Amino acid sequence: METASLNEIRKAFGSLSPKEMAELCLRLGRYKKENKELITYILYYECDPSGFLRAVKNETNTQIAAINRSNNYYILKGIRKIIRMLDKYSHFAAKKEIEAEMHIYLWKSLRENGIWIPSQGTLRNLFERQFLKIKKSISELHEDLQFDYGEELKELRKLTN
Repeated sequence: METASLNEIRKAFGSLSPKEMAELCLRLGRYKKENKELITYILYYECDPSGFLRAVKNETNTQIAAINRSNNYYILKGIRKIIRMLDKYSHFAAKKEIEAEMHIYLWKSLRENGIWIPSQGTLRNLFERQFLKIKKSISELHEDLQFDYGEELKELRKLTN
């Protein structure tokens, strides 16, 4: 079976009734958790970015509390899991300011919860890669937002040194 292009799918959607469209979305939501998460974002959070950020921050706090702190391997594994979650959510939102805010919040929360960034090692490397990613997403924002998030990024850098 050959997969149809987005343009062909768009044309096919035009011929569906609203009831058929709703059934198709529900059927799509049955197959993958990520599809359900995307449908949830579109239905409940797309018009309310601040509510979406609150929900993501609450989930981030829950995930941070669940990190096994017995050694650095488990800490790193837990942080990577949270980063994957944030990347998925930033993909749903498709807004650089939401992406930057979520990642900055993660590193501030880690610091507040007593997970420190050592001066060397894999955890430090992970932080540096995330720092560059945040910096890149900030560079694509409006100048005023760039300044605001840039200040937060400088503060975050001071906290980790």
